[in-house]
Amino acid sequence: MSENVNELSPKQHVAINALLAQSGVDSAAKQAGVTQRTLYRWLDEPAFRLVLNSALDKSLDAAARGLVRLTEKAIRTVENVLDDSELHPATRLRAADMVLVNVLKLFELRTLAQRVAALEDRTA
Repeated sequence: MSENVNELSPKQHVAINALLAQSGVDSAAKQAGVTQRTLYRWLDEPAFRLVLNSALDKSLDAAARGLVRLTEKAIRTVENVLDDSELHPATRLRAADMVLVNVLKLFELRTLAQRVAALEDRTA
């Protein structure tokens, strides 16, 4: 990947940062000081796309680490809501529903990951 980073111009690196920071290609192009057409052309280039995807992966990894850090605090907050008898029952019910829905999602994702791993082991 490092050779792909070296293939990009400084302007392309600015565009990648703009794509990560902006909500759309048009605003990213403006921030990077290029036309939308240029940015779309760069998005079709494999080297640009590879560096952009690597940057996206790093950004998502950082976001995931931040969410993991907040997990214990979030669980304590939900526990406090569930235990607070002075809160409206609908609020407590919503917190309980949130826990149950997310536990089911986590179970499904874990099961799916195990099944994918088993399939990969069989094909290897």
